[in-house]
Amino acid sequence: MSRRDNKYGYSSFTEEELKKYLKLLIVPAVVILLVLAIIFAERLAKSKNGGDVQVSADSPETTEVIEITIENGEGAEGQEGNPVAESGQTGDPADAEGENQAFAKDEVLEVNALIESYFTAKQSADVETIYRLFGRQDTEGMEELQNDYRYTARYTDGYENIVCYTRPGPVEGSYLAYVSYDLKFKNVETPAPGLFRVYIITNEEGALQMVDSSLQDQVVLQEFSDAEKTDELILLRTQVYAKLRQALETDPDLAGVYGVLQKNSSSGETQESKGESNVSIVTGGGAAQPEPAPETAAE
Repeated sequence: MSRRDNKYGYSSFTEEELKKYLKLLIVPAVVILLVLAIIFAERLAKSKNGGDVQVSADSPETTEVIEITIENGEGAEGQEGNPVAESGQTGDPADAEGENQAFAKDEVLEVNALIESYFTAKQSADVETIYRLFGRQDTEGMEELQNDYRYTARYTDGYENIVCYTRPGPVEGSYLAYVSYDLKFKNVETPAPGLFRVYIITNEEGALQMVDSSLQDQVVLQEFSDAEKTDELILLRTQVYAKLRQALETDPDLAGVYGVLQKNSSSGETQESKGESNVSIVTGGGAAQPEPAPETAAE
């Protein structure tokens, strides 16, 4: 076949020229195919071995980069140990649970038994038991504390309707506890509601033990402080103090004996009946000195 001009105004290649150019194109075409085959094989091997598979935006079939991480043969929904919340937030679920965990009502029977023993010992002026419940092995201040409790017992008949609200504390085997109760006075029909908080730990013998408020570290104090900013604790404290105010205003007998103890008792018992915020046995040899409740409890 000879080279000739066609009707479109350009020259056509002869058959020999076409064969020559096709041979030149075969080599780069084979190279390109081999490169694509190698790339495909590498990506396939990575996906099988748990590696990262990335489809580039350069691919003609994609318009954006898509990155998929595969670990232990499972995708994001199947990963264990770090589940993804529906909100899209990640992290340790135990931390979130500790920060937002609610207080459970009468859930830990051992705590209830400990608090029952505490109230019984106070009413009977059993200071040896009181010291033991606080983990104290000395006798300093026992006599003075016993005299204070005996004085208070002249006016009271004991504690009723005890409810313990607890949640785990910062140390294993520890609890943050809020205890509500009614203090019954002699010859008075209306009891006085109260509320106090106490930190409880498990001692070396495996028994629960109350911790004096003066010995609580900053971590524990901060947890109590944070808890008292929650709606559930604000509501609980408000309810107790409202009941106490109403009881004092509606029962003159209660208000009378309450006032007597408030003026004459050095043990702080009236502060407890007002709804103390803490429980403490003075380590310097003295009486129980609970912190005063907010002024909304009683004027």
